[in-house]
Amino acid sequence: MKLLSRRVMKKIIEILKKLVSFDTSIERSTLDAAYFVANFFDSQKLPVQLFYKNHNGIYNNNRASVIASVGKGDHADLLLSGHLDTYGVSQQIQNWKTNPFNLTRDGQTLFGRGVVDMKGSIAVALSLIPFFIKQKLSVNFVFTHDEEGGFSSINQLKDNNFYGLVSQKTNYGIVMEPTDSQIKIRHKGYRRYKVCFNGVLENQKEKVWWLFKKNIELLHKRCSWKKSKKFEDNCSSLTLRNNMINEEVTFQYRYEINDLGEREFEKFLPIVFNRFCEETKIINKNISCTLKEEINILPLDCNHPFFQNISDKPIVSYGTEAGYFQKYGIPTVIIGAGNYSFAHRSNECIQIDELKMFKQRLMSITRQRF
Repeated sequence: MKLLSRRVMKKIIEILKKLVSFDTSIERSTLDAAYFVANFFDSQKLPVQLFYKNHNGIYNNNRASVIASVGKGDHADLLLSGHLDTYGVSQQIQNWKTNPFNLTRDGQTLFGRGVVDMKGSIAVALSLIPFFIKQKLSVNFVFTHDEEGGFSSINQLKDNNFYGLVSQKTNYGIVMEPTDSQIKIRHKGYRRYKVCFNGVLENQKEKVWWLFKKNIELLHKRCSWKKSKKFEDNCSSLTLRNNMINEEVTFQYRYEINDLGEREFEKFLPIVFNRFCEETKIINKNISCTLKEEINILPLDCNHPFFQNISDKPIVSYGTEAGYFQKYGIPTVIIGAGNYSFAHRSNECIQIDELKMFKQRLMSITRQRF
């Protein structure tokens, strides 16, 4: 058994080294990483498909998601999901002590972009394919291409017959974000919008900003934001960031499942925005404004008894793709290798023992349930 464990760990590090070698920063291509993962499944004679980024029917051949399965994919025991893209390094590169795209080992520590978020967990999942086959488990794998850049690939998969690829009969789902291998069953939803202004004269910027802030505060008052005892990080919130030099404003808010404030926000946002646009015409009839939703992360609250009974501290502060799978009818939780505090940082690192822990936890969950 120890020999098998060492062999699996060697395989995990080998896979992770290859995954880290691909620069899949949000501004770069994920295609080489997607090809590597697809070929990994293909080499084991497992069905696999690539889905390229699709925006309004226009395909971007630089980014692709990977769908594969072990066993009966049309009625799977488990879904394992991760994202191949990573946070960028261009603004951090001077702080890296190693090459971020060369997996570097220092004792029991592995350095490289994505080792925590989340190529380490993906490497563990791929290494366990023989275990899943031996256990006669049916497992669907979903590896997306833009979790760091807006989550659009999940909806694109749905548009491409998602239920036919990853069945609605899938019993349970796991999104492999870093959680120190603890099961997390909740997180808030998160939306971010950008308003862009054209035609605002320099001496009008302050007045337009004041007008915008007044309308957003009005929107905030109309929505029934309320504190919740259910979540540790308190209540829904709406924040503003002023960047009028570039004639744009970004605002965001967080919300919970079945949040009355969220439903009211969707109702009143277009009304308030149209009112704001009309009021800017009084300042300058040549001003035009556009509203764009940049990010929409669905909230998660997995109330399935199995996960409720074995969950640890139940909430994470960040958003994940788990809410989408839950929306599509798959009870989904979050569990992955490493500590999230090392994600998105220079000198991102993970301990080999953390990879072992996730491997053992994943095997334990599948044995316990399936």
